[in-house]
Amino acid sequence: MKISFIISSLSNTGGTERMTCLMANELDLHGYDVSIISLTGSANSAFELNRKVSCLSLFPNVQNIRQTIGFGKIVKSLRNEVVKQKSECVIIVDIGLSVFTIPALIGKNIRMIGWEHFNYNSNLHKKWRKYLKRISLFFLDDVVTLTQSDKKVYLSKKFRKSKITCIPNPIIVNPVRAKAKLDNKIAISIGRLTYQKGFDILIDIWSEIESKDDNWQLWIVGDGELYHQLRLNIEEKGLTRVKLLGERQDIEKLLYSSSLYLMTSRFEGLPMVLLEAVAVGVPIVSFDCETGPSEIVKDNGYLIPMGNRQQFINKTLEIMNDDAERLKLGANSSGVLDNFDKDEIVMSWISLLNK
Repeated sequence: MKISFIISSLSNTGGTERMTCLMANELDLHGYDVSIISLTGSANSAFELNRKVSCLSLFPNVQNIRQTIGFGKIVKSLRNEVVKQKSECVIIVDIGLSVFTIPALIGKNIRMIGWEHFNYNSNLHKKWRKYLKRISLFFLDDVVTLTQSDKKVYLSKKFRKSKITCIPNPIIVNPVRAKAKLDNKIAISIGRLTYQKGFDILIDIWSEIESKDDNWQLWIVGDGELYHQLRLNIEEKGLTRVKLLGERQDIEKLLYSSSLYLMTSRFEGLPMVLLEAVAVGVPIVSFDCETGPSEIVKDNGYLIPMGNRQQFINKTLEIMNDDAERLKLGANSSGVLDNFDKDEIVMSWISLLNK
């Protein structure tokens, strides 16, 4: 079977791109003919791809889909490429790209699967996304959600023709390796420096923590549009133990060096960085945003009601100051791993594709 992943830009370095490359590699190993069609940016992936997985960018000199290309030009180019590749199934990485994929493939006998990487309600303040998701549920053959809670939301929608399946992302850090020692006084948070990830909130919270603790550091790993704004915020608050490490390739090593993971996202799908923290046994304090953290944070950390900054501060300080509690939470991470086994998740995708 010929399968084409359709993604906004393969050159980004987030969890969405990492999962796309991982699933492309796994499906290739299971005998599928796999390609990745990137709408914009370089066709070179930041993540390793098998030799037989082909990559192509429709508009390599455009870095952002919001730049003026022209709706009709995108649709025509996408249709021509999918037909040229003789794709039997397309996996749309981010249902927002259905705005191009559905008109491109109407009338073609090509299966369309929408892969939700956030949740149904994310960005619905943008009216076009709200209407697009409703339309997508009428035209897409399948929608894959990352969490059971998001699956329930999709199933509740009227005029839905799409079949809804929940397939989580797998843990991709080796779970059999030694766990983090949790003896370094380092808290870590990883992700794109965007509004969604809430690093502005984290810096405000850390300002309170740093005033009460003299030892711990906060490492923020990632790059993005808010880098300079966050840097200025750190300087204005006089925070001396916050490090903006930028984009890094040694995420696993950084996690092993840390003793606590902090997440203040405003919304998520199924955050890969939390799974990676679980795999190395790092305890977690996270806001309980709509989907994602509640399926990962069980007895291995604390879920904080959205917006309750004081409780977030209190629980973070509690773990920082109690070595035994930190070690206990880290040890409890092993019970979470079974739900995110890579081989089982790959087989779930294969089962869906073969229906």
